[in-house]
Amino acid sequence: MGNAYAAQGKFSDALLSYHRALELEPAAVYNRNVGSMQARLGRVQEAVPALEEAIRLDGSVAVWQAELGQLYGVQGRLEDSFGRLEEACKLDPEEGAYFRQAGQALRKWRQYEEGLRDMGMLSERRAPGLERGVEILEQALRLNPEDAEAFAELGQMQEMLGLPSEALQHY
Repeated sequence: MGNAYAAQGKFSDALLSYHRALELEPAAVYNRNVGSMQARLGRVQEAVPALEEAIRLDGSVAVWQAELGQLYGVQGRLEDSFGRLEEACKLDPEEGAYFRQAGQALRKWRQYEEGLRDMGMLSERRAPGLERGVEILEQALRLNPEDAEAFAELGQMQEMLGLPSEALQHY
């Protein structure tokens, strides 16, 4: 019933159905559905625990990892965001969108850390090097050569690495 409501855009009704299903049978997929509907309703704080529980019960679903990674990004949990998106890449190495999203998350994490370091609030970098981001984004483009966002992200990464001629090729 929840899927039918969701298909009709009745997200509140879908959420109620998914909660009822979860009461009747605690299962990873129902937790994921609750989290997904919470996110669609703009309730990120409520969505995250439901998706975390879904992944705790079954961490083998790439799309769930990616969804949680995106929500962590919305919350500003950039390290967690990158970790979940990188896991999605490992689980589904043929999905270019996961690689693009992981590259975006890594760039944001690095920029955040650089800002903290510039303000004297961070002495040790934890984010992987930008070279890792370039690798991730190049894989995204191998999988989907028409991904304009991945091209732009790659250009930004190369600019951050001080490679302006390479960066210009991707803008």
